[in-house]
Amino acid sequence: MLTFGLGFGQTSLGAGELAITGVNSGIEGDSSDAFSFVLLTDVEDGTIINFTDTGWLASGRFYNVSTDGALLSEGMITWTASSSLNCGTEIIITDTGSNNWSVSPAVGTALESDQGFTLSRSGDQIIAFQGTTLVPEFLFALHFANGSNWTDAVNTNQSALPTGLTDGINAVHISRDNIVYNYNILGNTNLILAALVNPNEWLGSSSNYQTLGIPGGGVFTCDTTILEEGDLAITGVNTTDSDQFSFILLTDILRGTEINFTDKSWDTTGTFILDSSNDPVPEGIVKWTATSDLNCGTEIIITGAGGNIWSATLGEAVESEDGFLFNETGGDQIIAFQSNIWTPQLKYALHFGNSNGWTDAVDNKNSAVPAGLTNGINAVAFNKDNCIYNYSVTSNQSLILAATVDPLNWTGDDTIRQTLGISSGSISCTTPNTCFSTTIWNGSSWSNGDPDMSKHIKISSNYSTSINSLMACSLTVDYGFTLTVENGTFLAIQNDAVINGTLMVEHQGNFVQNNSNGTITLGPSGSCVLNKTTPLKPNYYYYTYWSSPVVNETIGNVFPLVGADRRYRFNAQNYLDNAPTDDVDDNNNDWEIAVAEDTMVPGVG
Repeated sequence: MLTFGLGFGQTSLGAGELAITGVNSGIEGDSSDAFSFVLLTDVEDGTIINFTDTGWLASGRFYNVSTDGALLSEGMITWTASSSLNCGTEIIITDTGSNNWSVSPAVGTALESDQGFTLSRSGDQIIAFQGTTLVPEFLFALHFANGSNWTDAVNTNQSALPTGLTDGINAVHISRDNIVYNYNILGNTNLILAALVNPNEWLGSSSNYQTLGIPGGGVFTCDTTILEEGDLAITGVNTTDSDQFSFILLTDILRGTEINFTDKSWDTTGTFILDSSNDPVPEGIVKWTATSDLNCGTEIIITGAGGNIWSATLGEAVESEDGFLFNETGGDQIIAFQSNIWTPQLKYALHFGNSNGWTDAVDNKNSAVPAGLTNGINAVAFNKDNCIYNYSVTSNQSLILAATVDPLNWTGDDTIRQTLGISSGSISCTTPNTCFSTTIWNGSSWSNGDPDMSKHIKISSNYSTSINSLMACSLTVDYGFTLTVENGTFLAIQNDAVINGTLMVEHQGNFVQNNSNGTITLGPSGSCVLNKTTPLKPNYYYYTYWSSPVVNETIGNVFPLVGADRRYRFNAQNYLDNAPTDDVDDNNNDWEIAVAEDTMVPGVG
């Protein structure tokens, strides 16, 4: 187990502002120890962080610690920064014998301040903290080399989860020893941390040491861009001969930003299609990395050269997971996402090559629309194998996005390759909140042509999306009138909505605001109504889990007809399932009563 600590007057880190990236705990006949970690924030010269292999007791203290803070059973290494260091710096600490430790690169010193730091192949932990052993401030924790998970420090091989840390958030448990992060994600502190607490992103072997540190001279980049849905659009695909695809950035991005592209199918259960072992079916991933800051409107073409080698017209493209290969006939898909395949942040999707459209992942030629994406808003289906967007719209990112998700704006051929990329002119973006004109619904027609993402729309008579789904720059619903979003239809607004009348969204209707800074303003007589229906449950222990981006509303107002003893919220921090596991909370306190006066929190169900 490892522990970090920090001295007064230097950088005070918070939980998750560093993460352990690898551990070597020994092989048969050799017990050399080493570990590595990455800083996920800048630190000042002289910053102190402690690593310990001592377990944490569920009662709230280190295992076998004296009243003066000495660790009596295991040890502690204190690392001190010898200079100011940037976020993304990775450091490797290696046992050189006789309680001495080296630091690589030479950016500090490592002192075994409590002797006895020895990592076990039969289970151990590394805990990073600042402060003292009696009053620690925990930063990150790793348990490894046995399947007991976080239990309690009944011996030196086990540990409870340190106070204030959460497995899967700023702690991780891995059943193997000699382990290392797979370095698939190197950009953005949030994405890096999310990958490092996912056991599926680690490699390990009980018989071989791992090479710690990023291979090939790569670097972690902290300040990169996390995209929103529709912040890029795929503009072309070739499946005949060498595989090729292109995409447009619909927002500015920073150097180091990573975007993943996969031909894996998405299942209606809400994951990439899984095999019988609940592992993703082995199709591939091409990871593209921006090697410089890039502007909105930049188009990139990525081409396969065979042998898992890819080139990009800008940036770098690597096959981070083997198996990326378009089906030359019969259909396939390309899905853009950030983060990892287990918890993907989905951005855009194209299904192509057959007339099935978005169905379900019955095989690798078919796919459901990925969760969070909507066909016609940030996803599109086209029935040719080699296909390309016709570039009918090349200015204003909202209009470009709307054009790329319309299959009428695509051309292609099942056997002839297309020339990807805009053939002449350029692609330009404008300020996302710019609305160039207004069109008004009068009950029978629009005053200034059909709505699109460049127009403000004004509802001055009742309107139902059973006529047509709506996409617009912004929205006003006038007093006395109702805009109804019917089942199976959508309302997509780029920016703000002002509701002086009524906005009603039916159970299977979709209302999307693309701009994360967009607002909904209710007039004195305005109302927004969301109708949801859930079937009757045959037993009392069945439940429906609701979540919503609702703010400033109470539980009681949202669920007025639900009994006070039938409204609960799930608190993951209270979930405890010790071995033998049964998927049931041991303390029966993970579900808490949600009282009527509680205010709803966005994203919390």
